[in-house]
Amino acid sequence: MVYLDHDKLNEKNTPNPGSFDEVMLNDKKLNRSYISKKDGSIFNNIYGDGTYISAGVPLYVFNYLDYRLWTLYNSILRGEKFKANDHERREFFEKLGCNDFGQDVFAQFYFSRTRRSLEHYFPQADADGKDGRPDQNQINCFGNFAMIGSDANSSGSNWSPETKISHYLDSSKKISPVSAASLKFRIMMQICKDNQQKGIDEPWSFRDIREHQE
Repeated sequence: MVYLDHDKLNEKNTPNPGSFDEVMLNDKKLNRSYISKKDGSIFNNIYGDGTYISAGVPLYVFNYLDYRLWTLYNSILRGEKFKANDHERREFFEKLGCNDFGQDVFAQFYFSRTRRSLEHYFPQADADGKDGRPDQNQINCFGNFAMIGSDANSSGSNWSPETKISHYLDSSKKISPVSAASLKFRIMMQICKDNQQKGIDEPWSFRDIREHQE
């Protein structure tokens, strides 16, 4: 809840010193009254929704999302041998907002200390708002950020979404499967790939960014 309390965050949306104790403890005991449902708009108010440049999104938020995605997989698919057309598996990927890309990424996923780099999925260099491309405000929000590992190519930040798909989803297995470093990143690439297969000219648009963030 610290990350959803604007008063507990600094100008870069990083928790202020002592914030966790202030929020979670009451007389040295867990403050359960504070742990309650939050309006989804609070997240957008703090971290942006593409209408303005985000002040920053802490790595914790990305780690927490990947944790929630993995627990969803764990509760629905893990340990079961569902086929691609089975209802449970279709429903799972519908929740993710993309087509079925199999269970291997979830089964192989683990939290790594090298997961410390944030990358714009739609690159900053191309975000000029022309010909259907998103602008600088629209790409600087949670929906367009991807967390990658240290083994990722540093030049990848300037690649187009399509280039990232062909590189990071290389079927030859000659390239390290960086997508496994982030479930969110893998989902983003699948959404882009789905759009490519539909023949959409701009396979990662602001509409995709906004819907993915939601």
